Amino acid sequence: MFTFKAFPAGSHEKIRLTLDSKFSLEHWSQLERFYQNEVAQGCLQWVLDLSRMSFMSSMLLGMIVGFNTLLATRGGQLNLFLGENHRLIQLFAVTRLDQIISIEQPELEAGQQEAELILQNLEG
Repeated sequence: MFTFKAFPAGSHEKIRLTLDSKFSLEHWSQLERFYQNEVAQGCLQWVLDLSRMSFMSSMLLGMIVGFNTLLATRGGQLNLFLGENHRLIQLFAVTRLDQIISIEQPELEAGQQEAELILQNLEG
Protein backbone atom coordinates (compact mmCIF):
# COMPACT_ATOMS: atom_id res chain seq x y z
CA MET A 1 0.00 0.00 0.00
CA PHE A 2 1.27 3.46 -0.82
CA THR A 3 0.12 6.86 0.22
CA PHE A 4 0.16 10.27 -1.31
CA LYS A 5 -0.92 13.28 0.61
CA ALA A 6 -2.42 16.38 -0.92
CA PHE A 7 -3.15 19.56 0.92
CA PRO A 8 -3.37 23.26 0.25
CA ALA A 9 0.06 24.85 0.18
CA GLY A 10 -0.61 28.34 1.41
CA SER A 11 -3.61 29.14 -0.76
CA HIS A 12 -6.83 27.72 -2.08
CA GLU A 13 -5.45 27.17 -5.56
CA LYS A 14 -2.04 25.68 -4.73
CA ILE A 15 -1.77 22.00 -3.94
CA ARG A 16 1.17 20.21 -2.39
CA LEU A 17 1.46 16.50 -3.17
CA THR A 18 3.82 14.33 -1.17
CA LEU A 19 4.78 10.95 -2.57
CA ASP A 20 6.31 8.43 -0.20
CA SER A 21 8.88 5.73 -0.95
CA LYS A 22 6.17 3.11 -1.56
CA PHE A 23 4.77 5.02 -4.54
CA SER A 24 5.19 3.13 -7.81
CA LEU A 25 4.03 3.31 -11.40
CA GLU A 26 1.02 1.15 -10.61
CA HIS A 27 -0.27 3.98 -8.43
CA TRP A 28 0.13 6.65 -11.10
CA SER A 29 -3.36 6.16 -12.58
CA GLN A 30 -4.95 6.89 -9.19
CA LEU A 31 -2.81 9.98 -8.78
CA GLU A 32 -3.48 11.01 -12.39
CA ARG A 33 -7.25 10.90 -11.86
CA PHE A 34 -6.82 13.02 -8.75
CA TYR A 35 -4.71 15.74 -10.38
CA GLN A 36 -6.79 15.83 -13.57
CA ASN A 37 -9.90 16.44 -11.48
CA GLU A 38 -8.17 19.21 -9.50
CA VAL A 39 -6.78 20.84 -12.66
CA ALA A 40 -10.24 20.74 -14.23
CA GLN A 41 -11.50 22.65 -11.17
CA GLY A 42 -8.87 25.34 -11.73
CA CYS A 43 -6.05 24.28 -9.39
CA LEU A 44 -3.04 25.11 -11.54
CA GLN A 45 -0.29 25.69 -8.97
CA TRP A 46 1.28 22.50 -7.63
CA VAL A 47 4.22 21.43 -5.50
CA LEU A 48 5.28 17.80 -5.91
CA ASP A 49 7.30 16.70 -2.88
CA LEU A 50 9.62 13.88 -3.91
CA SER A 51 11.98 14.18 -0.95
CA ARG A 52 10.83 10.82 0.48
CA MET A 53 11.31 8.91 -2.77
CA SER A 54 14.20 6.45 -2.69
CA PHE A 55 13.98 5.47 -6.38
CA MET A 56 12.56 7.02 -9.51
CA SER A 57 12.22 5.21 -12.82
CA SER A 58 12.56 6.88 -16.20
CA MET A 59 8.87 6.18 -16.80
CA LEU A 60 7.91 8.11 -13.66
CA LEU A 61 10.18 10.95 -14.79
CA GLY A 62 8.30 11.00 -18.08
CA MET A 63 4.97 11.14 -16.28
CA ILE A 64 6.18 14.09 -14.20
CA VAL A 65 7.23 15.88 -17.40
CA GLY A 66 3.74 15.17 -18.82
CA PHE A 67 2.11 16.63 -15.70
CA ASN A 68 4.34 19.69 -15.99
CA THR A 69 3.31 20.09 -19.64
CA LEU A 70 -0.39 19.76 -18.76
CA LEU A 71 -0.10 22.53 -16.19
CA ALA A 72 2.04 24.78 -18.40
CA THR A 73 -0.43 24.60 -21.31
CA ARG A 74 -3.15 25.83 -18.95
CA GLY A 75 -1.06 28.63 -17.48
CA GLY A 76 -0.13 26.71 -14.34
CA GLN A 77 3.13 25.66 -12.78
CA LEU A 78 4.64 22.56 -11.22
CA ASN A 79 7.36 22.99 -8.61
CA LEU A 80 9.34 20.03 -7.33
CA PHE A 81 10.61 19.74 -3.78
CA LEU A 82 13.52 17.32 -3.51
CA GLY A 83 14.64 18.27 -0.01
CA GLU A 84 18.08 16.92 0.80
CA ASN A 85 17.65 13.92 -1.53
CA HIS A 86 20.99 14.22 -3.31
CA ARG A 87 20.26 11.25 -5.58
CA LEU A 88 17.18 12.98 -7.02
CA ILE A 89 18.88 16.38 -7.15
CA GLN A 90 21.64 14.83 -9.24
CA LEU A 91 19.13 12.96 -11.43
CA PHE A 92 17.25 16.16 -12.30
CA ALA A 93 20.53 17.99 -12.96
CA VAL A 94 22.01 15.26 -15.20
CA THR A 95 18.79 14.96 -17.22
CA ARG A 96 18.55 18.78 -17.31
CA LEU A 97 14.96 18.57 -16.16
CA ASP A 98 15.91 21.16 -13.55
CA GLN A 99 16.01 23.58 -16.51
CA ILE A 100 12.39 22.75 -17.41
CA ILE A 101 10.71 22.13 -14.06
CA SER A 102 11.15 24.54 -11.16
CA ILE A 103 12.83 22.96 -8.14
CA GLU A 104 12.19 24.43 -4.70
CA GLN A 105 15.06 24.61 -2.25
CA PRO A 106 14.60 23.46 1.34
CA GLU A 107 14.06 26.33 3.71
CA LEU A 108 17.13 27.13 5.73
CA GLU A 109 16.96 27.64 9.44
CA ALA A 110 17.49 31.20 10.64
CA GLY A 111 21.09 30.52 11.70
CA GLN A 112 21.98 29.07 8.31
CA GLN A 113 20.41 32.03 6.52
CA GLU A 114 22.39 34.46 8.70
CA ALA A 115 25.63 32.58 8.05
CA GLU A 116 25.04 32.62 4.29
CA LEU A 117 24.31 36.35 4.33
CA ILE A 118 27.50 37.02 6.29
CA LEU A 119 29.50 34.94 3.79
CA GLN A 120 27.93 36.76 0.85
CA ASN A 121 28.78 40.12 2.43
CA LEU A 122 32.37 39.02 3.03
CA GLU A 123 32.74 37.78 -0.55
CA GLY A 124 31.03 40.80 -2.14
